[in-house]
Amino acid sequence: FGEMVPMMDAAIREVIHADYIIVIGTSLAVYPAANLIHYAAKGALKYIIDPVIPDNLELNSWVKITETAVKGVPDLVEKLIKKEK
Repeated sequence: FGEMVPMMDAAIREVIHADYIIVIGTSLAVYPAANLIHYAAKGALKYIIDPVIPDNLELNSWVKITETAVKGVPDLVEKLIKKEK
């Protein structure tokens, strides 16, 4: 908790250029990693999967899936596959 993220600059570059951002199973309260979501491009499709979606951050442009990872991830994968067809 609160430790530096190895290769944070590389992670930021990946998030900046990502078409999809998927956050799974986190309160988004542990920094500096939680800051990564702020680097997502406006046009990126953003999803968060967790039984309790944190309300401590601006997540208005995110699709919120209020499920455990075991249930939410397969549901999202199915939706994304259908979207790509």
